[in-house]
Amino acid sequence: MATTSAFTGDGVKFTGNDGYFVTATAGTVITGAGTTPLPVGKYLVTAVATSSTLPPATTGAKLEPGDFLTVDTGISITPATGDNLITLVLTDRGDISSNTMEFSKDSIEVTTFENKIKTYRAGKPDMSGKMSGVFKLGTTDATNGFLRDFIDIKKQNGSTSFDTYAKVASIYLGFFYMNDPTTNGMANVDRVLVIAPFETYGTKLGGTIGDATSFDSDFKFTDLSIGGVAIKPAYYRLATVTTV
Repeated sequence: MATTSAFTGDGVKFTGNDGYFVTATAGTVITGAGTTPLPVGKYLVTAVATSSTLPPATTGAKLEPGDFLTVDTGISITPATGDNLITLVLTDRGDISSNTMEFSKDSIEVTTFENKIKTYRAGKPDMSGKMSGVFKLGTTDATNGFLRDFIDIKKQNGSTSFDTYAKVASIYLGFFYMNDPTTNGMANVDRVLVIAPFETYGTKLGGTIGDATSFDSDFKFTDLSIGGVAIKPAYYRLATVTTV
């Protein structure tokens, strides 16, 4: 049997979204030598060799530092000398049941006396959104988890211990899926998601009889560097992997 990948699902209309967010830290630093394939996992590219053996460009710009590289089961990628990556250690901070993302640019007026009408230029992109999820004990209220962005967390274990974790701001790495076949059953349709670091700026927490206890939060995309390399927010389409 052989494993291959191909883009599939053009024309399919998505019926919902899913996602999760994590805190990400640097794991193993991988210095390519042309001998060892990458294990299954998610990687941050930190350098691309002139004679790189990472996936090449076909019609677009090539892979570059700050990009994410996903290695699925059966896919073999062996970095060449000069290809460097960082294994990402991802710690679950929450599941997302719904999310919206808004993309905008400021309108900057640049009108001068010679212009017949007002003229404008677009500023830098601004990316923000809202997300909702289900409260998960031990994750949402983890000692370095999402809830701690807004309120102190105190944990008492009877007479054994009492610990306080003061609120502290965190930067998260969001995996905002528009399509994930593993959760929606849409086989042979590519995974589609936005991967971006973000900070939360407000949340609502509560529940209703008969419904799951949930949270709602506003967020804005922000800067995050791992291993000295800045992560680039981007839309990712990951080709479907099949074994034949």
